[in-house]
Amino acid sequence: MGLQSASSRRVRLAEVQGTDEELRFLMDLRNSSRHFYVDQSLVSWEQQQRWWTRARSDPDNRYFIVWLDDLRIGVGRFHGIVSDPVGVGGDIIERLRGRGLGRALFKTLICQAWETYRPPRIWLRVRDFNTPALNLYRSLGFQQIDESGGLILMTLQPTGRVDGGASVVSPSVASDGPWGAKIV
Repeated sequence: MGLQSASSRRVRLAEVQGTDEELRFLMDLRNSSRHFYVDQSLVSWEQQQRWWTRARSDPDNRYFIVWLDDLRIGVGRFHGIVSDPVGVGGDIIERLRGRGLGRALFKTLICQAWETYRPPRIWLRVRDFNTPALNLYRSLGFQQIDESGGLILMTLQPTGRVDGGASVVSPSVASDGPWGAKIV
């Protein structure tokens, strides 16, 4: 079954454990998408390992591999979970973009952030030239609040309810969509 016809399949997140295989996947995805980052330099294996040593000990951040069935399709992350309102971020493998998987990823991240951390708002940053991502975030209810140095800061306020009122999310996030979403 091809990805486009796989509407019964679900996106899921699995927290990064730090295996070499996971770290190489994260490094390859970051390097292939580096034009979306402020620091656009290539990351070496040694730099990736040093980054993970710091990242895994920081309680303010969580990193996830994004899966569709048994296929690794991207990365998701939470920032500021201890010190600030929660930030979300993510990336889908380039060859799989434009199929609704980014929407499923961000819906999953947003719902998990509301359920787990109950922040007053969720924020993200996006490069000003990344029109597909900007359109996605706006469709999920994010509002632009600042722009500086080629980066747009956007926030999402809780405005609706799912799960019988237990979780507060934007109404545009509450619907499952074709890929579904869950965290494990």
